[in-house]
Amino acid sequence: MSDLNVRTLRRDDADHVVAEDLDALLAVFTEFETDRLGSPETTRAEALAAMGMPRLSREETVLLLDADDEVVAAVFVVTNPDGLDVYADPAVRVGADERRLLEACTDHALAAARRIAAADGREGWTLRTGRAGGDDLSAEVLTDRGLTEVRRFYRMRIPSDSPAIPAVRPPLPPGVELVVRDDEETRRAIWQVDDESFLDHWNYTPISYDDWWDDMSAGPTRDPEGWWLLRVDGEPAAMLVLDDSQAENGDGYVGVLAVRRPWRGRGLATWLLQSAFVRERDRGRAGTQLSVDAQNLTGAVRLYESVGMSPMHVRHGYALDL
Repeated sequence: MSDLNVRTLRRDDADHVVAEDLDALLAVFTEFETDRLGSPETTRAEALAAMGMPRLSREETVLLLDADDEVVAAVFVVTNPDGLDVYADPAVRVGADERRLLEACTDHALAAARRIAAADGREGWTLRTGRAGGDDLSAEVLTDRGLTEVRRFYRMRIPSDSPAIPAVRPPLPPGVELVVRDDEETRRAIWQVDDESFLDHWNYTPISYDDWWDDMSAGPTRDPEGWWLLRVDGEPAAMLVLDDSQAENGDGYVGVLAVRRPWRGRGLATWLLQSAFVRERDRGRAGTQLSVDAQNLTGAVRLYESVGMSPMHVRHGYALDL
């Protein structure tokens, strides 16, 4: 990486990332995302949540510094040992040096993924990363390094003044009960719905309750009153989890929406979404966002469009089998 210095993020005695490093990382992501997406996406709360995730690789999540000791790039690295996946999320300073910085980030991600795979010892690991739609430079760098585009994802949004949002929360369908309780029994039921519902989704790997809870409870973005479980005749049937990851950008965020197969087509997802939009509007949020696999076979994109959401931007997923 020639004159670039690569180092991990420093932590204090309480095991928190020091403010200077967090600020530098966020400055890079804000600049990069604003250039590529039109607005910043990674918030401080979201970054803090990521820093607390057990699956974050502390050794491989790094800052890249130039000869003047200025942070010019950053790479998040997260592992999924169950699925044998390494996820890398890079950002670089915008300007004449972008290609070199993107190449350095990609080279680090590749080397990190190979180190993680070698330490694990199992065959079949995959490096996964992505780029924004229209980011031709990142596409060239990723392709040059042997990665292949495998998927597209949308970030979708509905503004809170949309006429598609009901004036009040819709009534529950007959026989359906809404459960909002922050206790382990309810959380386990939400996990059950989440895990089972995503079995037929692309590249999904089942996850244990303990690992799921470690991920979902990390950082300051959790919104316990936005964890909703729908029971139909007493059976857990659907769930929606709202979080505060986009609160700094003025929006609510649907982190997870899932309906178990036997209860699909009954309007449960529509009820959950419309109720979420009403809640976030009434809390003063400017809109509500979510992310979705654009090639999802369950019709998720059509569902979101039917309740008034539309794509903000597209991301392209890339992968390389190691």
